[in-house]
Amino acid sequence: MDLNEPLPFITLTDDDCFAISPKASEYLRSLEGEVSIVAIAGLYRTGKSYLLNQLLGRTTEHTMFGVGGTVNAMTKGIWIWGQPVGDAHGKKTIVFMDTEGLGSAQRSQTQDTRIFALALLLSSFFIYNSRGVIDANAIDDLSLVVNLTKYIQVSANPSSSSSSLADFFPSFLWVVRDFTLQLEESGRAISSKEYLENALKPAQGTSDDTVHKNQVRNLLTNFFPARDCITMVRPLNDEALLRDLPKQPFESLRSEFRTQLAALKTRVFTELQPKTLMSKPLNGAMLVTLAQNYVDAFNSGAAPVISSAWDRVVQAQSEELLDAAKRAFDASLPMPWTSVLTDDQLAEVFRAAETKAIDALHATAVAPDTVPLNLPLLHDWLEAMRRAAWESNDKLAKQHLIKELQELYAPITAQ
Repeated sequence: MDLNEPLPFITLTDDDCFAISPKASEYLRSLEGEVSIVAIAGLYRTGKSYLLNQLLGRTTEHTMFGVGGTVNAMTKGIWIWGQPVGDAHGKKTIVFMDTEGLGSAQRSQTQDTRIFALALLLSSFFIYNSRGVIDANAIDDLSLVVNLTKYIQVSANPSSSSSSLADFFPSFLWVVRDFTLQLEESGRAISSKEYLENALKPAQGTSDDTVHKNQVRNLLTNFFPARDCITMVRPLNDEALLRDLPKQPFESLRSEFRTQLAALKTRVFTELQPKTLMSKPLNGAMLVTLAQNYVDAFNSGAAPVISSAWDRVVQAQSEELLDAAKRAFDASLPMPWTSVLTDDQLAEVFRAAETKAIDALHATAVAPDTVPLNLPLLHDWLEAMRRAAWESNDKLAKQHLIKELQELYAPITAQ
């Protein structure tokens, strides 16, 4: 399934509930192998969608995600691009995820936190997009991380901690746009990674504001042990052209910006890993099931429980694999048939169909843990099919025998 268009994935209804789009669900379920998910988040009107379009390699004429030029948030909920993207070697199936901007007047802080949490929980590579510098205000813009432990639980029993949640969060890349400073400290050149680490060091002071910002710094450090930073200059110097940035030819952008964008693309495509949960890679169908469970939890007013959501993913995948095994059997041994088979012939074709079913059950690298759960169920079903096959063959043999006897005695009964 290849739609080649942006798709609303997780939307918000009029009564402020989340909903999974059927079209996006169908598309994701068509992705059979491991998937890697790149999500981007940040304050609204900071150019997230434009940056995502550039990562996708779209030119002005083929813009993917909607980009607006007003002060209103453009993206609503969470969107994905309806076409799988591969890396330079075609080895990864990548899904790019655009999220609604944080801090808009149209959303409460609760919904901001939930959208942010969904992006974190569903992605394997998370880009946080901001403008200017990483200062106290930029840290404060991420203060919603303080509430993540209230909105997400690792298990149903113990309360989630920042350290345990970190095991389920993606790699974190802070992209600082329109950056004008020199990367140096005490006259020494520093990397953008060092710049980020310096910004995350606790500030001196005991005021409530300082304590709060230090809490945010500490949580960012704990939540994202795999973190990095990239700084990017303004793409254009002309303010009027900047307001209409999506329509500007790529070649007209500042060469430094284009170089930094190329470095960003290389970083993302090189470091991106498949989305995993409980150390198991996910396919598209599993991602949809996971998202649905998180959404259902939020809609009920509860915090999603990661371990419980995983149990449901395994259950759904188990049921799908069992159905696939049954379909493989049915395709190899369609019933009823029209010719009577000998016991040896029937045993041979049944063994072949049985092998096809068992092979189909094992033919998954995504959820191998479901195989031991399904084997007893499949064996019970195959035993029922075995009885049905012999009964069907016996019935067909009797019908043929009666027909032959009727044909044999027809001349006698006619006299």
